[in-house]
Amino acid sequence: TSIQGSPVFCRTDLAMGAVECCGRRQVIPFGSRKKMVRRGGDTPYFIHLDCAQHVPKGAQGYYAGGTQLAAPYVIMWITSSDPKRKAEDMPTGKDVPIETKDGRQIIQIPYDNVQHWPIRNSCTDPVWRITKPVHPLLQRCIRLDELNIALFDYAHKSHEDIIAYTKIRMNQLTKEKPFEMEIPLAYKIQARPGFCKIKIQMVGEPSFEKTVFLIRHAKSQWNYAQERDLGMSAVFTEDHCLHREGILQAESLRAQIQIYKDGDGKTRQAELDELKSFMDIETILCSPLSRALQTAVIVFQDHPFVKSRMKEISDYERRMAEKEDGTTEKPTHDSDYEESPSLPIKLVSAIRERRNFGAVDCISKYQGEEIISYSEKFLGTFYGDKSQKMLTDQQRRSMRYPISEMVDYNDCTHLWWDENPETLESFKQRLAGFVDQIRYMPEKNIAVISHSNFIRGFLAGYMSEQLIDDNPKLGLEKIANCGVVACRLKFHETGNDEVIEDAELLFHTRLQGRSRVCTGHTPRVKKKGRHPVDPKARKKDQARKKGRSARKTTTK
Repeated sequence: TSIQGSPVFCRTDLAMGAVECCGRRQVIPFGSRKKMVRRGGDTPYFIHLDCAQHVPKGAQGYYAGGTQLAAPYVIMWITSSDPKRKAEDMPTGKDVPIETKDGRQIIQIPYDNVQHWPIRNSCTDPVWRITKPVHPLLQRCIRLDELNIALFDYAHKSHEDIIAYTKIRMNQLTKEKPFEMEIPLAYKIQARPGFCKIKIQMVGEPSFEKTVFLIRHAKSQWNYAQERDLGMSAVFTEDHCLHREGILQAESLRAQIQIYKDGDGKTRQAELDELKSFMDIETILCSPLSRALQTAVIVFQDHPFVKSRMKEISDYERRMAEKEDGTTEKPTHDSDYEESPSLPIKLVSAIRERRNFGAVDCISKYQGEEIISYSEKFLGTFYGDKSQKMLTDQQRRSMRYPISEMVDYNDCTHLWWDENPETLESFKQRLAGFVDQIRYMPEKNIAVISHSNFIRGFLAGYMSEQLIDDNPKLGLEKIANCGVVACRLKFHETGNDEVIEDAELLFHTRLQGRSRVCTGHTPRVKKKGRHPVDPKARKKDQARKKGRSARKTTTK
C-alpha cells in the first residue's frame, strides 16, 4: 500500500520523487527529480552504490528491542570542504543528531540536491547495484567536494531513524576500482563493532540512448488454467511455475534466436536493426518470480552474451585458482586489481508483476538462493538424462549452464514481493524507479524478462505521442507469452517521461487483447450452438434439445 511520508530532509512543496519499499510503498518528496539537470555548466557525479554489510537497526529500533530486522536505505549529497564558501553556499536543511566518539554532534541534511537509493526491507546485508547522479552545490571541484553518505532505517516507518553517517573526499573515488569503507554508526551499540561497511564507485556518464527488449514469460500454469477456465483453484497458488506448453514456447523462442544467429530464415526489414541489437545484449534483467526466471534460463542458454560471459567467469576462476596455488604472482598495486565478471542474468525485484486484489500468484515463499534452488529443481524434471521425455533428446541435454551459475540473486535477499495489493500510484512509482535505473546503467542493449501487466504499464506510461498514434494497441493489449518487444529509448535532459520513441514486435510476436479474469464458468463464445455464461439458461437449452429429439423420434 502507499504510505505518504514527509522525511526530515524533505519539503512537501517540492516535486515528488519515488523511493521503493518492498512490501511497503512510500512517496518521498526530495526536491526536483534529478534527470540530468545541468547546474553551473557541470555534470553531476555518477555514483554506483553496490552493497552494504552488517547493517544494524536504527537507533529507535535498537533501543526499542525486538527481532525485527532493519529496512535500510541510503541518501547521498555533496558539500564543499572549502571553509570560505561552506557557510554561505550550504542550502538549508534538517538537523539530525548523531553519537560519535567525540560526543553528540549535529549533521545537516539539505532539502535539495539529495539523492536516494531505495529501501531494502528486512535485510542486514543489502545489495543495490544502482547508479544515480549526485549533483554538486556549485561548480564541480573534485579536490574540494565531499560526498556525504547516510544510512537510515525505515523499519518503524520513521525517516529520522539514522543508522550511520560519514563523508569522504570525491578524489578518493576512482573509476577503476570500487571503494570499500567502514561507516561509523550514529549511535552507541554494545556487543558488536561500531560500524557497518559499504561499497561504492564513481563511474562515467552513461549513454542516454538505449534499446530495451521486453520479454514476457512463457505460458505458466496460471495462464493455462485461465485459457481453459479450469476454476479458481489456480488463483490461490503462490508463484506459479511454467506449464508444459510454456516449456515448449521457451524452447521455440530459443530456436528462433538460434536460426537468426545462424543466418537462416526470413526476417522483415523493419526487424533487422532490432535483431542485431538483440544479439548484442549486454545484460539480462529478470523478475524473481519463478515463471520469469525459468523462461530466461531456457531462452538465453545459447545466446552469444551468455556464452561469452560464462567463458569470462571460467577464465577468471582459473586465474584466481592459479594465484592461490602460487603459480602466478598476486597483484601488488591497484592497477593490477581485477574485478570478477558479473553473472549474465540478474534478478531485479522492481520488475516483478503487479499484485492485484485477490491474486497471490505474485507472492513468493523464497528469497535469495532459495529462488534458484526452487527453479533448478523444477527444470530438472524436464532437462537431464532422468527427465521426462516431453522434449527431444537434444533439448533435454541442452541445458549446459545450471541456474546457480547463471543467475545473480543478490537483489532479492530481502522481502521483495508485495504483501498487500499494489495500488496504481505505487505501481507507477515502481515503474518510475525502474526507468531511472535503466537511465543510468552503462549498458546500451538490455533484456528485461517480466510480466504482462508490468510490460503494459511500462509501454503505456512512457511511449511518445507519435508512437501511440502509430500503434495505439501496444500499450493497451498484452503481448503473447514468450513475446518480445524491442523499445528504443532516448532520455532527455529536461526530464520528459516520453522516452520510448519506437517499438517493434520481434520473433513473430502477437498481441492477445485485454486479459480476461478466470471465473470458473464456461467462457463467453459468440458461436452458434454455444450459450453465454448462464447455468440456468444452459440447462433449459439442454432440456429443449432433449424434447426436440424426443418429438422427432416419435414422429418418425
